[in-house]
Amino acid sequence: MTISKEHEDLQITLNGEQLEQVSEFVYLGSTITEDGKCGVDIRKRIGLASGVIGRLNKIWKSKDISVKTKVHVYKALVVPTLTYGSECWTLKKEDERKLHSLEMNCLRRIIGVTRRDRIQNTVVRVRANVNESIVEGIRRRRLSWFGHISRMEIDRLPPRALYCHVTGERSQGRQAKKWLENIKEDFELRNVQFEDAIARCKDRSAWRQLISSTSSSS
Repeated sequence: MTISKEHEDLQITLNGEQLEQVSEFVYLGSTITEDGKCGVDIRKRIGLASGVIGRLNKIWKSKDISVKTKVHVYKALVVPTLTYGSECWTLKKEDERKLHSLEMNCLRRIIGVTRRDRIQNTVVRVRANVNESIVEGIRRRRLSWFGHISRMEIDRLPPRALYCHVTGERSQGRQAKKWLENIKEDFELRNVQFEDAIARCKDRSAWRQLISSTSSSS
């Protein structure tokens, strides 16, 4: 597979046999695509989490299981399925909307209400005692991974890939959103300047305190 803005056909042979070229493949549970974007992986995760929610429908409907226990099940089975590999996602607003929609759908099942009941999302969260949203959880995971990369020696591959400058001409039209832009947005939501955050990430205790704080939009 070649990762590029446009599809490029390759002819690679090994021991006289031509290797199959693919447009995507699964590596360590995450879907890698030839355009370098994560939309396919996000949709896959949403689909897998939806399947888990559906298979647990008897638990959500049970009158003999407390809401607290249902939330524990939700956090143990649904959330990990949905957010696996999410620290590497570049999220757009539409992606956040889809994740939020799935999350609220499950929380409404847990407390036994539907959209027809016209109960606000904030009330649903209070009744389910789930304060951190899926999107905010992803932001926290993303910042944790960013801090880990930033503490690495600069000659290692992850920081080199993160801060490298790609040569070439800039294509016309709006550019694809970058992972680092998400990171800067996460800092802005916490009222922290990017330069200050870089300095703070060297101190693990200060960094944990920063990423555990709730953003202003959660």
